[in-house]
Amino acid sequence: MAHNLELKIRCRHEQLAAAEANAVNHGLTLTRLHQVDTYFTVPRGRLKLRQITPEWGMETAELISSARPNTTGPRWSAYRRVALPIAEAAEICLALTETVGRLVVVRKQRRVALHGRTRIHLDDVTDLGAFIELETVVITLPDAQAAADLATTAALIGVDPESSDTIAGSYADLLLGRDDRSHETRTMP
Repeated sequence: MAHNLELKIRCRHEQLAAAEANAVNHGLTLTRLHQVDTYFTVPRGRLKLRQITPEWGMETAELISSARPNTTGPRWSAYRRVALPIAEAAEICLALTETVGRLVVVRKQRRVALHGRTRIHLDDVTDLGAFIELETVVITLPDAQAAADLATTAALIGVDPESSDTIAGSYADLLLGRDDRSHETRTMP
């Protein structure tokens, strides 16, 4: 499994635009994506099928399993991504829906940039609003360095990792009306 340090912050659209402007002013290239994440009912962790339509380029799909605590502020997560043939994505989604059940579908417009090891996601989520998500990919990076990288990227785009607007749960949790600060996701083996 891969690991990362992530942070999700609810914001206003003006803050999202300011973060985008800060990224561009620092020479970062933003890619526009439309993403549809179908979450499935699973006994532990999270499982979603993501369909990605970039502004330019080929549509892709991937199955993502993940586990992390639902805590505010920066938090560690473990995940596995499996690329899927786009021609098979709809059938795989249907098979999973029929066997384990579909939980919720999350639709978002995402602008993505990379700063060092940290992915910047500027999200406009249907029925939820604007969010900024940072994910620092940890391969052989020490935990302290990952935390420093995330903090540096947050400062670069003008967000506070200690903000009271940090989100503990996922977009799926928010759409389902779960109290994202009390729902714990059990870890995967």
